Amino acid sequence: MQLNQHAPSATPRNHELPPLKAQSYTSDRQVWPGETVFPDYTSQNCIDWWVDEYERFSREIKHDALWIDMNEVANFKKGSTKGCADNNLNYPPYTPKILDEVMYSKTLCMDAKQAWGNHYDVHSLYGYSMVLATEKALQRVFGGNRTLMLTRSSFPGVGKYSGHWLGDNAANWNDIKWAIPGMLEFGLFGIPYIGADICGFFDNSSEELCRRWMQVGAFYPFSRNHNAQGYKPQDPAAYGADSTLVESSKHYLRIRYTLLPYLYTLFYKAHTTGETVVRPVMNEFYSDSATWTVDRQFLWGKHLLITPVLDPGVDRVRAYVPDAVWYDYETVLFPSSLPDLGETYLVRWEIGNRRVPAPTAIQRSMQTG
Repeated sequence: MQLNQHAPSATPRNHELPPLKAQSYTSDRQVWPGETVFPDYTSQNCIDWWVDEYERFSREIKHDALWIDMNEVANFKKGSTKGCADNNLNYPPYTPKILDEVMYSKTLCMDAKQAWGNHYDVHSLYGYSMVLATEKALQRVFGGNRTLMLTRSSFPGVGKYSGHWLGDNAANWNDIKWAIPGMLEFGLFGIPYIGADICGFFDNSSEELCRRWMQVGAFYPFSRNHNAQGYKPQDPAAYGADSTLVESSKHYLRIRYTLLPYLYTLFYKAHTTGETVVRPVMNEFYSDSATWTVDRQFLWGKHLLITPVLDPGVDRVRAYVPDAVWYDYETVLFPSSLPDLGETYLVRWEIGNRRVPAPTAIQRSMQTG
């Protein structure tokens, strides 16, 4: 969230929020509202202000959750509208090969002052500090009631308070594939409520791509179809009320909702013991070296295997099924008796004496080697 420094505020004048300080210049920035100042969420005064502002806002607009964005911190200017001072923070002795080859490209000047230190030292903590402040605001407004926070910027530990999505992807077959390892990585980072923008954020999605993405996206912990302004609508209904995409989306979202008790149990374990919700196949079959490179399948907990279709123009995929007893989710058949299906189907597998339903978007070919 950014603040337009010229916009009216519910905050009284004697409680105005000062912008981040700089050594020798006025640090004006620009984001969606125009000229923008960025609160210093590492300051206790700012946290108190933020909680008060959010409480006032909640009385004007009723809502259930909060989504905070652009908090890397993102800036449409290089540092500020007036540039950045010539010093060792803005121009350190070594600058890596980064955007525009300056440290402050699309963000703040590195010598901006925060309570925790120079922005140079705490840049990666900006979103994290905003999450901590926002958690206090949510507690003030919602008390003991359940709510939700989503943040684009993250840091290890943020998963205790907030969910995360994988940022601005695009409507292409490459990004639907990369969403899986990205999601698995954030699970390992301790951020279990994770997902990608289904059907892509940038560009127009084809019906086939969006259909496949809705299928796999039904099993993202954070499942959201979302795209940018200026592109064609991509909610399932936009492709036609009787489209294959609509029917397929209904089918897999119903499975998601059917399995919510299992998903909620995984989140409870993530909260209490630090387990992952989505996890690589190798996590449960680490002695099987063939699972070490599997990055187009994933598990919900120990028991649910998802193998989606991630390529165009195919009606079957080859899945690696580790050594366990498997069942088709919808027919409860063993693999040896599975029908020759051209569309996706679901399996479940058994550990010990428990049979646990497990959705998977794998197709006909199933093998153990």
